[in-house]
Amino acid sequence: MKTRTRIMAAGLSALLLCTVALPTIAAVPSTEKEEVVYVMTNASGTVQNMNVVNIFGSGSVTDYGDYTSVKMLTTNDPITQNGDEITFTTDADRVYYQGTLENREIPWNISIRYTLDGKDVTPDELAGKSGKLKIYFTVEKNENCEGSFYEDYALQAAFALNTEKCKNIEAPDATVANVGANKQLSYVILPGRGIDPPIPADVTDFEMDAVSINGVKMSLNISIDTDGLKSQVGEIADAVDQVNDGAAALSNGASQLHDATGTLSNATGRLNSGVGQIADGAESLSTGLSTLSGKSSDLKNGAYQAFAGLCSAAQTMLNSELSTAGIAEVTLTPENYPAVLADLKETLNGMLDENCLSKIFSDAVAAKVQTAIGKIDELKVQLDSYQTFYDGVSAYTNGVDSAANGAAALRDGVDKLHQNTVVLNDATSLLDSKTGELADGVNTLHNGTETFSEQTGGIDGKVDEEIQNVLDSLTGGDEIHSFVSEKNTNVDSVQFVIKTAAIEKSEEPVAEETPVIQRNFWQKLLHLFGLN
Repeated sequence: MKTRTRIMAAGLSALLLCTVALPTIAAVPSTEKEEVVYVMTNASGTVQNMNVVNIFGSGSVTDYGDYTSVKMLTTNDPITQNGDEITFTTDADRVYYQGTLENREIPWNISIRYTLDGKDVTPDELAGKSGKLKIYFTVEKNENCEGSFYEDYALQAAFALNTEKCKNIEAPDATVANVGANKQLSYVILPGRGIDPPIPADVTDFEMDAVSINGVKMSLNISIDTDGLKSQVGEIADAVDQVNDGAAALSNGASQLHDATGTLSNATGRLNSGVGQIADGAESLSTGLSTLSGKSSDLKNGAYQAFAGLCSAAQTMLNSELSTAGIAEVTLTPENYPAVLADLKETLNGMLDENCLSKIFSDAVAAKVQTAIGKIDELKVQLDSYQTFYDGVSAYTNGVDSAANGAAALRDGVDKLHQNTVVLNDATSLLDSKTGELADGVNTLHNGTETFSEQTGGIDGKVDEEIQNVLDSLTGGDEIHSFVSEKNTNVDSVQFVIKTAAIEKSEEPVAEETPVIQRNFWQKLLHLFGLN
């Protein structure tokens, strides 16, 4: 079985493409009618006047509307207005009368705003201007209008822009069609929806035809195969039984999991205690090495100062020997003494060359040079020994510093491990608790699936009923309400035809030419005597 649901207001596409087309239907009872609401606005969308064309069949007609005036459009039948009651009798198959409404709200707030080169302009200011135009077209719900027209009716708005005056038109939200020299931009606004599309263009000597906005009750034909849905519901019921079996198995598994998490919680407790003891030992080690490392700098600085003092004493002694031999003094530091002594020794050995000695030095001077070379070797040995000691002190202090850093890192790592084992212990305890709750919850689930299985009986009818309810909620039902008066209870259709004023340049007044009157002889003679 298939349920087909029709949502009222058929012929949306054809009607929306017409601006003022009046519907044609077969003869109807005399109390039955159609309404077409014609709304004229200014170029900004503000309502200026509103007329309703009411369409009836032949016979005696009674209609209601708070009109300021009424008139017959298609016959000369007399029409009577008594308060909000309008009556007449006609023999015509179809008869139209117009009622004028004042101070009446329409279901939509329509606004058309214009900017030229980024500045707001009125439609009158815009006519005949050139520049970068942007049209802001906005449709929103009018909260002051009663009824469900905004929720039930769709709108189509059509802008016609002359392509000789408008270039680079952008309208990504519109359906664009070429209609003669115009680009027609069509916007469809679905029931219950607003719209706010900007329309930019480059314009020259701008003018624009009236914007047409048409509204009808939304019409859709929807075919739903409920047999397929019922079959799927049956599959769901079978699946519920499977879920029920699975819930029982899950309950058993949850109990086993609860036992396992209890064992795990005990193990993590012991782990946490052991890691805590390690953390205490690491803290003691780090504290001791940190204290020792704090003394390393003093030890290393003292060793260096002693080394520097030794170099200074050696320098004094060596320079004393060198001065007696007439050799320039040297400066010794812990950093440069190997190179300085090596250079000095090389210089003295060169001075002991036989050729040089025979010509320059006496034997006494040569002996002093030889003695100085011996002193250099002794001094080098002494300083190298202290260098070895100093290097050992440096290595020791560096080692202590590294050990202190390592102990601190070990302490931090063990502390973090201890923190994590605390978290792990808490988590496993919580997990143990929650698995117990899970087992209880699964049992509750099992009871629920059994109840659900029992309640799936007769669900086929419920499916049909719910589908119909959903479809009715999309359109507010099939009933059509009069826009004019709630007393009009037999209305076939209500249509809205909204049209804005065009944007046009003011026409320049044209001076009238005095016609040249051609007269014959007798006419001229009579004119001479003032007899025309």
